[in-house]
Amino acid sequence: MKQHFQKLGLFSEIVAQVKQHQALFPKTPLGKETQQRIREALGFWNKAAFP
Repeated sequence: MKQHFQKLGLFSEIVAQVKQHQALFPKTPLGKETQQRIREALGFWNKAAFP
């Protein structure tokens, strides 16, 4: 598992541990509302960049 997540550095070992307890990725795509809420929470905008 580590070789696939080398860019995570020290955290690459955590991937194997998490995978034992839950899926790493959702089985179904996120809905539009959930996507929008995540963008807002992370501070991303779905608009053109401006200076």
